[in-house]
Amino acid sequence: MRKYFLLSAVALMTATNVNAATDYAEVTAKATIQKANLVTCDELNWGTITIKQDNAAFTLDSTEPGTGFSDLISISGGNSQFTCNSANMTSLTKNNEGSLYLVNENGAEMSLEVGDVWEMDGKTYFATQLHIPEDVEAGTYTGTFTAFGVY
Repeated sequence: MRKYFLLSAVALMTATNVNAATDYAEVTAKATIQKANLVTCDELNWGTITIKQDNAAFTLDSTEPGTGFSDLISISGGNSQFTCNSANMTSLTKNNEGSLYLVNENGAEMSLEVGDVWEMDGKTYFATQLHIPEDVEAGTYTGTFTAFGVY
């Protein structure tokens, strides 16, 4: 019995050594660093939007604010387009892809999108669309995003 055990142990060690392999990998690492200049932009403030109770969902466009919505009563004191003091930001990318969500003090949300972008007189102008949800909760909605100019 002992003889068979020793013979089996030697056979296993031999088989394991013959089939053993070592894995390896060659990894290439790369990093590209860009530096950004801070650009100042106007505040984007749609102002005070007064709507009817139990409103239907609708979208306000800064290029045509306040047109064609039966549940919209008024828009006052706002600036629905914003400007940055650089002409190099016409190819806009932002760190929030798609819509930017504005949130009020109770956590209710509405979304904002940056639309058309154009350069004029050394500045970049941005049009926006504000999506008002159905039966929106009253309150002040805020959010932030970072815009990057592509050179």
